[in-house]
Parts: sequence; structure tokens; C-alpha cells
Amino acid sequence: SLLLKLGYQKENFAALSLYLVLVNPFLEELYWRGIVYKHLQQEKFGGKHFAIVFSSFMYAAYHYVIFRLVLFPVWAEIGIIMLTGFGGVLCIVLRKTASIISTALLHALLTDAAVIVLMLLLMKQNPG
Repeated sequence: SLLLKLGYQKENFAALSLYLVLVNPFLEELYWRGIVYKHLQQEKFGGKHFAIVFSSFMYAAYHYVIFRLVLFPVWAEIGIIMLTGFGGVLCIVLRKTASIISTALLHALLTDAAVIVLMLLLMKQNPG
């Protein structure tokens, strides 16, 4: 299965899940919204919404290799478009709440939790 090819084992699933839900969203949000978006917003170049659009697209593009591994062709590209939109939502949430914790929680609940569910489904389909 893909998970085994990538080195994931059922024995490591709990630790990986904790990382995906607790650590990854906070690190990604600190970088993409806390550094990239805020820096672009302070520079004020490229128009009113440039910081949201550019940082969100770069956030999505960062995930492209992963999408290519787990999605069929064309779906990876559609996933990038959808993740760009989600990145934009996260920028707006940050703007409204002024809290990276709120974006990290949203990130954890909507994307990283979905990854865990997909991994569980893959392990169920390929129990080896």
C-alpha cells in the first residue's frame, strides 16, 4: 500500500495522528499566516488582496507533491485550487480574530483530521 511504501506502519499511527493534529497545523499556520501572509500584508504591494491570494496559493503549492502521491491526475490540481481557497479563508479568519491559534484549530479540524480519516481508510483497505 502507499502508506507502507512511504514508511508508515500501524504501530506509528497514534504518534503520527498526534503530530498531524497538534503540531503540523500550528507550525504551518505560524509560517504561512504568521510570517508569509503578515509580511506580504505589511509590504502593501500588488493590490488590496495580494497578500491573501499569494500566500494562499504558495501554501497550496507547498502541498502539491503530497497531492500528487495520493490523488489521481487532475484531482491534485483541483485539490490545489481548493486548498488555495481554504488558505484564503484562514487568512480572513486570522484578520478577523488576530489569533494564529484560531487558524491552527481550523486547519487541524478541517484538513489534518481529514488526512487521518483517509489514512485509516487506506489501512482498512490494505490491512497488510
